[in-house]
Amino acid sequence: MALPAPAAAEPPLDDAPWPEPDDDTPPWDALPPAAPAARPVAAAAPVVRVPVRDPGAPGRLDQPRPSAPLQPTPEGEFWAGVVRQLIDAGAIAALVRELALQSQLLSHDGPRWVLRIERESLNQGNNRERLAAALQSIGHAVELVVEPGVVVDSPARRNAAEAERRQREAEQQILADPFVQTMMRDFGGTIVPGTLKPVS
Repeated sequence: MALPAPAAAEPPLDDAPWPEPDDDTPPWDALPPAAPAARPVAAAAPVVRVPVRDPGAPGRLDQPRPSAPLQPTPEGEFWAGVVRQLIDAGAIAALVRELALQSQLLSHDGPRWVLRIERESLNQGNNRERLAAALQSIGHAVELVVEPGVVVDSPARRNAAEAERRQREAEQQILADPFVQTMMRDFGGTIVPGTLKPVS
């Protein structure tokens, strides 16, 4: 009797351990991040040159514009005396006083007086009405008309011209003094500009 054929031997089980991954990161997370898409670069705006007016030298706001030197007039002489009377009487102060000092009298025929100023801000508010009321208090019931323009004769300009004249006289007297001349000649002394002041 024939014997049955032996069964095929099964392959031996692999007892070797599975290789451990390096870390616990999922394989889809281990890929390098994709580079961000390049953003379109906007074209540079063209440069437009805008002309700018030169503001000039720095200074105070509302600074008076340069104007002509003092040119005495008969109306200016009359107005200077009126303004001096107003100041002595204490009838004007602050901006009203500045309006009177820095204005030029163009005409004073009848009840209508015309003034000219360079600083238009002095004619704002009720400064003109207050100056007219002050004039009335000393016997001048007039209507004031104020216009802008270059001032060549005003009480303020007359005061500045007088101060400059006195300053020049004081400097000439000091420089002509024999003792001062000796000090300057023998010891090399000098007079610092701006230190000489006329005595009031």
